[in-house]
Amino acid sequence: MGITIRRKLEKIVSEAPDTQQKAQALYDLAAHLDEKGVEKEAWQYYEQAIKLGLDDSTHAQALTFLGSTYYNLGERRKALLKFEEARHALQTLPRLPSCIVKGKPILAFVRDRLEELRSRKDKK
Repeated sequence: MGITIRRKLEKIVSEAPDTQQKAQALYDLAAHLDEKGVEKEAWQYYEQAIKLGLDDSTHAQALTFLGSTYYNLGERRKALLKFEEARHALQTLPRLPSCIVKGKPILAFVRDRLEELRSRKDKK
């Protein structure tokens, strides 16, 4: 049996020649784990990628996916903060990424999650 995608991505992270490539590799690893339902591990790689610095579009997507990961892990306050950051980051882009999240354009997804989280907060 061959090397798993996760192992290949981890190797790319460890061998990245510079900070920008390492940030992108960490984002790719996080997205892979997220897609596979391993959100309890994915969040830390999103956080590391964001901290190292991604291009503006990928940064906005990483904030969105990190917010979604926190949301799915029941971390509603962290999710709210990340979705607020994602909304701001998306609105400052000259062109939105053509990314569909849960069947919606990325900005619509972020706005819906923010509305839901804020309405839950108001009900408490």
